[in-house]
Order: sequence, then C-alpha cells, then structure tokens
Amino acid sequence: MSMRLLYWYTRFLDQKGNLQKYHGLGDFELNFSTDTKYHFDAEKYELSEHSYQTPLPERFWGDPPLYNVNAVIGKNGEGKTTVIHTVMNTLQGLFDRKLTTSNETVFIVESKKEKILFHLMGSNKKSAEKTIKCSFKSKNICSDNIKEYDEFLQIIDKTRLIYLTNTLSKADDERFDSVEKHSHVRANFIYDCSLNGAIRYNMRDSIESDNFRKHREQLKEYEQKLSPTEVLDLLDQEPDLLKTYFVNEYYKHVKFVFNSTQYSIISKLKNKGLPVPVPKQLSITVRNPQNHLKHFSFTQGVKALEKISDKIVYRLCEACIYSFISSTVGSFSAIEWFSPPSASCESWQNILDAVFRYNGNSIEQYNWWNQRREECKKFIEFVYHSEFRNILDEFVQPEIDLDALDNDLTFTFIMPVNLQNNWGMIDFFDKYIYSCGRDYFLDFSWGLSSGENNLLGLFSSIFYIFNTNGEHLHTWRNRTNKNIETIPCDSIILFMDEADLTYHPEWQRQLIKILTAFLPLEFNKKNGFKDIQAVLTTHSPLLLSDMPSNNVTYLSMSPTKGENSAENNTFGQNIHTILKNGFFLDGTVGAFATDKINETATKLRNETITPEELEECKTIIDLVAPGILKNKLMELYIAAVPEDKKLMESMKSDAEKLNYDDLNSLIEILQTEQKKRREKS
Repeated sequence: MSMRLLYWYTRFLDQKGNLQKYHGLGDFELNFSTDTKYHFDAEKYELSEHSYQTPLPERFWGDPPLYNVNAVIGKNGEGKTTVIHTVMNTLQGLFDRKLTTSNETVFIVESKKEKILFHLMGSNKKSAEKTIKCSFKSKNICSDNIKEYDEFLQIIDKTRLIYLTNTLSKADDERFDSVEKHSHVRANFIYDCSLNGAIRYNMRDSIESDNFRKHREQLKEYEQKLSPTEVLDLLDQEPDLLKTYFVNEYYKHVKFVFNSTQYSIISKLKNKGLPVPVPKQLSITVRNPQNHLKHFSFTQGVKALEKISDKIVYRLCEACIYSFISSTVGSFSAIEWFSPPSASCESWQNILDAVFRYNGNSIEQYNWWNQRREECKKFIEFVYHSEFRNILDEFVQPEIDLDALDNDLTFTFIMPVNLQNNWGMIDFFDKYIYSCGRDYFLDFSWGLSSGENNLLGLFSSIFYIFNTNGEHLHTWRNRTNKNIETIPCDSIILFMDEADLTYHPEWQRQLIKILTAFLPLEFNKKNGFKDIQAVLTTHSPLLLSDMPSNNVTYLSMSPTKGENSAENNTFGQNIHTILKNGFFLDGTVGAFATDKINETATKLRNETITPEELEECKTIIDLVAPGILKNKLMELYIAAVPEDKKLMESMKSDAEKLNYDDLNSLIEILQTEQKKRREKS
C-alpha cells in the first residue's frame, strides 16, 4: 500500500491557535502532483483542484518507481529549510502516533489510486467544527483522536524519508534529538543522512563510545581505588568525534564501492556519459599513531620478510599494537623490553596479552580494555587470513620500499578496486573499525577531488541505509531488546536541502540527470518499491533549468513575488533569465562590479570631469568584459573627451591602420610641420 504525497499546506499557529510567523513564514503550500494543482483556502476551508495545462508525461523523470522531482527556491532566510523540516517533523509525528505540533496542516496522499485528505487541526479548535470542502475522502485528526485513524496512518508507516544536507544547523540537531527520543521504541521513519546526523550517529553508535559510557559507570565502583590522575586519564579515552566522522564516512564509501551491485550501478551511469566517480583504486596509508615512537619499533622483523603481503601484514599488526597501547595504557614502557615478534599471528596476539598482563590491576578491572584487546586480536587474525594475504600478493603494490622505513611506521599501499577482492576489503574495514579505538592508524584516499568525494558520499549515504544483510529499509534492530524486526516499506521521499552545495557548476547542471538515473536503480521494484519522490531546495539556476514550472515552489516574504507566470517558465530556460525571474535578482552582474560601472557612468556624465578622472574611467572601461555595457560606457567616454583629445585618438586609430611605408611618410609630414612651428616661434 504505497503512499504518494500530492499536496501540502501548513499555517503556523501558537499554542492558543493564533497565527504566528515561524522563521519569517506565516504559511506555505507545496504541490507534488505531476498533473493536478491543489490550493487550500484557509479562510473558506475549501480545497480547489485543477489540471495543469501541460501535465508531465509518464516516465518524464525516468524509469519507475520514480514519480516526481520538485524544487523549493527562495532567498536566504525565506524559509526553504523550515519548509522541509516542517513536512518531515509532521509526518514523523504521525508515524510515532504522537502529534504534538500546534500548526494546522492539510495534505493529500494517494494510495491504491485513492486520494485521501488529512486535516491536522493543531491548536486551531475552531477548525474541529468545520469540514473542508473537497472532492475526495477527508480525515480530521487532532492529537486527542490520532489513534482512531490508525488504519489510515498505516499508509504512512510503509513510507520512509531520506534527509540529505551538507550544512550544519541547530534546527537539524534539535530535530535529531526529538526523533531519537522515540527511536528505541519504533524504527526510524527519517533516515538522517545529513552532516549533523552522520556526526551524531557516529557519536551514538561507535563501539568505543558505547563502551565508554559503560566504562564511566564502572568508574563509580572503582573511584576510591584510583588516583585523580588515573581518573582523568580514563576520562580522556572519549573518542575524537571528528576523526570518527571521517573514518565512518570512508567506511560507507568502502561498503559502497566494493559492493559489486553498487559498483555496477555507478559504472553503468559512467558509461551513459554521466560524470559520476568510479574509483579505480583505494590508497591506504598506515601511519605512526605516536610521533615519539622513533626510539623504539618492531621494524627489524619486517626486514627479514620477502613477500610484499608479509611486510604489509607485519606493518598493520605493528600499528594495531601501538594503537591499542596509546588508547588504553597510554605508556609504551610495557613493550620496551620485548623482542621483535616473529611474523606470525600468534606472536602478535601474545604481545597484546603480555601488555595487558604487564599493566596488572590498573587495567584488568575494566572490561573496556579487555574488549579492545579481543577486537585487536580479531583484526590481527583477519590480516593473517590466507585469502586476505592472497589479495595483497595479487593486487597490491606499495608506493615505497618498506625496508627503507627504519622506525617510521608511515607508508602507503594501493588496493585496486576489483570484484575479486570485494570480500577482503569490506571485512578488513569491519575489523579495523572495531579494533582501532580512538587512535585511528589508517588513512584512506580514492584519489578523487573534493567534489567527486561529495558525490560519492551522496551515493554511499543512500546505499548505507542497507543493513548488514543487504536488505534495504526493511529491517530494524530494536535497541531495547536487540531483536531484528521486519518493516514493510514501499515508498521513498528524498529531501535534499541545499542540493547544489559543494558542486562545480557543471555538476550542478548534471545533478538532476544523475539523481533521476541513480534512484530507480537503487530503489527498484525488485526490492519492493512502488514510489520514489525527490524534493530539493536550491540556489542553483542550473538545477532550476531542469525543472518544469509546475514543479517549482517559490518562497518569498514579498506577497507579489513567487507566483508562477509565463516569464517564470524554467524548464530549458537560460541561466540569466532564471536568475532574474526565478531567483528575483536585481541584476546578474556582481554587486561590486555594478557599483564600479555605475560610478564610472556618473563621472562621465559630469561636464566638469578632470583629465585624471577621465583616465581612471578609461581604465575601468578597459576592464569591463565586451558587450552592451562596455559599448555604452565607451559612448559616454567619447562624449566626455575634449575635441583636441578626440583628434589625437582619431589620428592614433588611423596610424594603426597604415602600412610601414605610409607610416614613414606620415612621420616625415609631422616632423616638417613641427619644424615650421618652431621657426615661427
């Protein structure tokens, strides 16, 4: 029973039911249908509808289940983000069956080809006495009777919202907190792939952070046995959230790129001529976790090894050991008397045990360090696995000679993206994430530009909604009882706030084409999806030129602006017209250049202009790009130039056209005239 969102209207009310402005907006409406425009009159309580003169043809945006793509535009501060958040938060409240908003909302959904109008009265008690006049089924819902309409709200239950933005905002953080209050009871309705969401999820879900909270609880039991310095050292183990964010982003990238289905998708898009990043190799740098380790290392052991795979595995284990020590014990004195280990899995694991025992009661009390030790053992065991070492032998070439590194652990090796090594890299990253703690000892790079990395991040964030079993949006781990529960989901609404942010203009021009090609492949009918909608906010005229006018909502504080009109036709429109009409700019030339040009024109119109000012104006004119503006300025300049100077300018222009012999003749004529005038004087 899929849900398709066709229309949305909200007016902002306070708790007493009075109209109020929220972030500058009093109300707003959005149309999402491909063939019908709706309008709710809040004074008359009437919902009107009429067919678009030019409805979008079927498959206009591409293959099913993609239904429609819409854009919300407006100047900064005119409510684009507020609109997106209002829609998401209201639907979240209905999904949670805890509608708390005071706003009055009217929206239309289509399910099984039947249209249903939902009227959420909020704090407007008078609306309970009114019935909206419309041509289809209507449901009045308030916080008191929300459960009475559970049968209809189940339509929403099978829908999921995906939220993407590269900006950080307080509103995103507040929305995250409000959603998390209920996420331990029910599955997530909003998949928050925003920058804020990624950072907060990392903070909540990282293995170290989870154990650190338990670790702090254990401190209460042992605080009498510890010195103040030891307590501070323990509290210092909290993970670096910024590092955790970047490591987890690369974790998503690796899961995406080394997934054969996903790699096939982006390769297919690339073959269609779309500028999507298709990484060919992953550069992995094993770095020294502690700069002061120059005085001690296990490096002697690596020089005795012949195979590349053995050398790399040795270095990985060495870095893992140092990471364990620096993020738990903190002191390296525990290993200074150890001999370099032999190149075996058991020898490295024995060192972990020895370090753990050597520090005795000061750390064995705490399960957190013991768990870290076990995770490090699993990492070491994995890199010694024969299949992973075979991958290293077959595909990897280090960038420098490992034997030449002496005591420096930092080196880089290249892992080509090859379907044969998929298992190895994904499992390798899994083990690394859990073993490294707060001291991440590997750096990763695809060799992509920042824009390419952002686009890869967009794909991988959407893909990462897959769970570890490869099922898409259909399962959820209950954080209370840890059970895996099945969730029916057949509809996706993708919200992208500031969709054009961070992208080169050429990629902005291509973004809609990329999204409409990618989404049907990612959320296809084989996985049970029946409807996909995308809603974007943007400042980019290049994105807007891909949007039919009926698919664009204009937000503006001015009541006269923002209305669709013939001159606001956007689809296929040139960038200058869109900037003037679609984004309501006062001009399409930079404000600084505009001021300089206007100042120059004013000076040239002044009859008392000085020679110095005239020369300055000429310099400005020379800087202006060729075109109408420059021609107009030149006309003003010529009119302002004195007659004798005009003659000189004319002669100079004529002289440039003369050939060499004629130029010599002219020079003789001028010299003769100059001699005559000297004799007269």
